[in-house]
Amino acid sequence: MSSVAAHFLPAARKPWVRPWALAGPIALLVFCLPMLRPLQHPVELPAEEAQLVEMVRQNLTGKLYIADTPPISLQSLTTPSPTFALVLAGPAWLMQTLGFDFSNNPTLMAYMLIAIGVTLPVALSAGLIYRMGRLFELNRPQRAALGLTCVTASGLVSYATTLSAHALAAALLIAAAYCVLTALRSHRERAALLWCPLAGLAAMLSAALDPSTLPIAILLPMVLIAWPVGWHFRVIAIAMYIIGSIAPMVLHHALHAQPTPGPIAELAAQPPIFTIDDISGDIDSGPGPWLAYHIDRLFTATVGTHGLLSHFPLLLLGAVGVAMMMHRNWPESVKWLAGATLIAGVVSVLAIVLSRISFVDAGFATRWFIAFSPLLLFWCGAWLKARHTRSAWLAAGLAGGFSIAVALIGAARPQPPGGYTGYTAANALERIVHPGAPGFAKQN
Repeated sequence: MSSVAAHFLPAARKPWVRPWALAGPIALLVFCLPMLRPLQHPVELPAEEAQLVEMVRQNLTGKLYIADTPPISLQSLTTPSPTFALVLAGPAWLMQTLGFDFSNNPTLMAYMLIAIGVTLPVALSAGLIYRMGRLFELNRPQRAALGLTCVTASGLVSYATTLSAHALAAALLIAAAYCVLTALRSHRERAALLWCPLAGLAAMLSAALDPSTLPIAILLPMVLIAWPVGWHFRVIAIAMYIIGSIAPMVLHHALHAQPTPGPIAELAAQPPIFTIDDISGDIDSGPGPWLAYHIDRLFTATVGTHGLLSHFPLLLLGAVGVAMMMHRNWPESVKWLAGATLIAGVVSVLAIVLSRISFVDAGFATRWFIAFSPLLLFWCGAWLKARHTRSAWLAAGLAGGFSIAVALIGAARPQPPGGYTGYTAANALERIVHPGAPGFAKQN
């Protein structure tokens, strides 16, 4: 074809819809929507969810619900979030506008709140990871698989079927990381600055919903220091990130009546750990019992009954991916982002261990870890890009298959009344196979 003829041909248009980008979100919606708690257990209403519904109903009257707890504390991890209730007031108002209400349609209202406020954002986060996967130069099917894997193999899909602020916080954290990564990879500095306030808004709103995401929300603006642009652009970017985070911080603080005690004050107020000798009856309350107690909690939180890795071993591949990012010729800003993800995850785990929160209330696996788990697993894309032996691929496949299977089992009932007292994957499977077993009657 001559160049003259080619000049008059219409330019190829980019497609409005990319099937691979929608594959992950659609698959998640197809799986989750029939699994939502109101359909599986319409009569059962967990205590936290019942309190959250009452908070939403009060917000609809025009009088905002103010929690009698500090904005950031151990209580905020185990009590319903007033910020989450305010976010859910939007879908609830829409349903009331359409003629539905909590009195006449309680099951439908609960279903729609979960579907709009939790399930849909979780599904869309798989599409954001699909776009973020361009960083690793993966093809479209691989990026779609990466997005779907990050949501399922991290355990996030387990909490996409219930009214969970932790799941929405995880989706917002992925959105914040997407905004930061888009700004870092943009070729136009001025346009990239527009992503920074959006990142601050999403990150701090995530922290308001789930305080366990606060470490990475604080570290994200530090990533902009390594942005390969002029220092004035870096300062402006950090300032715009902070500006975007002000609104959710002020809102979250206004919805709590008590001041924040501070982590040091909470740790100091904890009762001492002591052991009693069975023979002599001597009491030992020194550093030895304290250390042994917290090591046992760390074991439970990582590879034990409520273990992050005993349920989702594929997360190890995410940590390996972070290490690979540090050794390859990646931009410094991207290395900082990967490192911040791993550091924030470790800090969150240690904070939960030191907090002494009962793991019986942790739900399936540990609900306080699902907010950062998908973002950590995202970095396994660096591992996927490299070449590996068949045995390495087999090990990764087994870990991924186990993680996904466990997460899908947990989606059936992530927060049952009474909690989980043992290995939560085994307990959840028992509840599915034998729902009326005597061992569960007391907990229900």
